[in-house]
Amino acid sequence: AERGSWLIAHHAGRLVGLLPAGSFLARALAYRPRLQNGMASSGRYCYAAYLHHLVRAMNAGLERPPQVVAELGPGVSLGVGFAALVSGACRYHALDIVAYAERETNLRVFDEIVELFSSRTAIPGSDEFPRLTPPLPTYEFPASLLGEDRLRAALNTERLQSIRASILDGGALKPGAGGRAERPRWFRYAVPWTSRSITPSSVDLLLSTDAMEHVDDVAGAIQAMRSFVKPDGWVSHIINFTSEGTTEAWNGHWGYGDLRWKLLRGRRLWHLNRLWLSAYLSAFEERGFTLRQVAKAWHEGPAKTLARHALKPRFRGIPEEDLHTSRAHILASRLAA
Repeated sequence: AERGSWLIAHHAGRLVGLLPAGSFLARALAYRPRLQNGMASSGRYCYAAYLHHLVRAMNAGLERPPQVVAELGPGVSLGVGFAALVSGACRYHALDIVAYAERETNLRVFDEIVELFSSRTAIPGSDEFPRLTPPLPTYEFPASLLGEDRLRAALNTERLQSIRASILDGGALKPGAGGRAERPRWFRYAVPWTSRSITPSSVDLLLSTDAMEHVDDVAGAIQAMRSFVKPDGWVSHIINFTSEGTTEAWNGHWGYGDLRWKLLRGRRLWHLNRLWLSAYLSAFEERGFTLRQVAKAWHEGPAKTLARHALKPRFRGIPEEDLHTSRAHILASRLAA
């Protein structure tokens, strides 16, 4: 049903040119959910995204590169998780609500990522991938964080061939001794994911890039994350607070009433939840996480900004700093029980 909605949206998009520019209906028809965003089909993007999470987390206090990584909302490929595996992780969990990623794209992205790590390529910057903000202090390859011994072992030909074979399988469960199903060695693609998709207290680092803003039940998702990560485990989330082009103003989604916003969403399985930075920070702290670092990016660009008086009542109390924060990278660790 969800895939069918993409076809409907594609043909509906032809009507946009017949409607007044910037009108509510024109924006509703023109809106393309994240599946249309091709960044995750680029090995360079996935490489850059994972290293953004890793570098910022380790600079904030994560003691060592993670062995078990989970990702919320990987999108059109599992490339961010493959970057974790290629750089030495032993297990990756991909959590999504719809199976967007396909084997052919995964294989191509994996091969690109292997080449990037093999050549110790510098991290692609925000000039190439402007959504990967706030910027890092340096974009040099993080050799001091990963370590040459670790990389040499991670890039062992036999190991890489084993990961690639798992991608060919699609990460499906395989029959083991006595006909029992065994977990795949390298990764699992859980669709749709639930609070039981990952063994409790098993994940070193759970991350997401432009996914949390599409989660309806943020409190429930964070509670699940707390159960997934180890007592000393971390979460790392790059979150977008803009309207993603659904309104003329970059923060215009805070100027829509609930009914109008519901009409804009239509029958999509997910849409923008319209939360602001402080709401996320409180949600993490209330559910047993310690905030380690919050890096913010201010709105820049031609899109106008709605003034506070133009916001709907439930958004008028947004803190002044949040009112100008378009993106943030939140890092937090789980508190011991």
